Amino acid sequence: MDAACGHACEVMNARAAADGSATIYFGPNAPVGLEINWIPTAGKRPLPAMRFYGGTEALNNKTFKLPDIELAE
Repeated sequence: MDAACGHACEVMNARAAADGSATIYFGPNAPVGLEINWIPTAGKRPLPAMRFYGGTEALNNKTFKLPDIELAE
């Protein structure tokens, strides 16, 4: 577990990149070698939601933009 990823990685036990970010994969099957960052969706309708703790100024003044979920091939 990478401390730079923060609480989200701790909860998921996800692997973080060198810059502290984490790529999370959604789908019916885990990507080979990336199972630790995978959220299964088989037989489910996924509804992604984000929760923020201790918001930053950008979050408080509504200039923060959460990137869209991107399709990975």
